[in-house]
Amino acid sequence: MLGCNFKKENCTLKYIDINKKVYNIRGCLKDSLEDGEWLVYDTTNKLLEYGYFDNGLREGPWHYLQSSDSIIVWKKFTSKIGFTTNIPDSLHITEDGSYFVKFKPSSKKKFSMVIALHDLSKENFTVDSFYKIGENEIYERGFSYKYIRNKIISGKTKYYFNWYTLNQGVDDKEQFEVMNIYSVIDQKLVDVTATFANTDENYSRQLFSSVISNFFIDSHRFLNPFSGIDKIENLK
Repeated sequence: MLGCNFKKENCTLKYIDINKKVYNIRGCLKDSLEDGEWLVYDTTNKLLEYGYFDNGLREGPWHYLQSSDSIIVWKKFTSKIGFTTNIPDSLHITEDGSYFVKFKPSSKKKFSMVIALHDLSKENFTVDSFYKIGENEIYERGFSYKYIRNKIISGKTKYYFNWYTLNQGVDDKEQFEVMNIYSVIDQKLVDVTATFANTDENYSRQLFSSVISNFFIDSHRFLNPFSGIDKIENLK
């Protein structure tokens, strides 16, 4: 999760993550959205990643210089259920439902993702307890798991972030991760969930964060990296 401060006059930006680590940005905003060339550096001025934004969405090849998967090609995706985001070209749609879209990898990577928009007027759950639906599914499939669960407050918006490490089998060698974030936008509970092998953690975290930070429901940005993080609560 990233907060951002910027100086409009010279397009100098700084990302600050939840551990207060600072990243320097060379890039500009157009109508409060990332646009044009974007370069991310650490505080020693070492280039970490670079690519291009088009009106708030990643487009084309992005270079990640600290990853074994050094290039990820991004493309714009607009769903029929009302959201727009950038997705890597390694994903394709396997199911396009009335309130959700499922993505699966077309490469050897095991990263998959589901984006769902739940109509709160028709669903029988509370926002605070929504995570239990996913945990019940994990339990019914016979997995054991460990988790990190947080509530993140940014301005007037609350986000619920869950990270599960799942084990299957007696020796726990078949291990993978599930990351999930959800919030309420325009009377809909917006849920983004990624599943991936623990051997692909860095790559998968990059994909997940790059989707949720550049994800729009109609004209409303799901998670605005420029609004900052006010508070993080650990949940049990």
